[in-house]
Amino acid sequence: MMKLKEIAELVCGELDGDTDIEILGVRRIEEAAEGHITFISDKRYLKKLKLCRASAVIVSDDIDVEIPKIREIGRAHV
Repeated sequence: MMKLKEIAELVCGELDGDTDIEILGVRRIEEAAEGHITFISDKRYLKKLKLCRASAVIVSDDIDVEIPKIREIGRAHV
């Protein structure tokens, strides 16, 4: 389990939302539930995001969503 702010640091992303949300795991947008983080890189998946219950989402720079998000701004140093 990790806090959303820790995930943002790992992926070198910009966090917008509650930094202390606990993330239990990563799931595909179709499977994401509370406690999960998911990812969308294309606006055509916004409808699916509205139907899922993910606690947060990683998005590409041109996508805006209303749930807590990590916007990609760099590459992770792994």
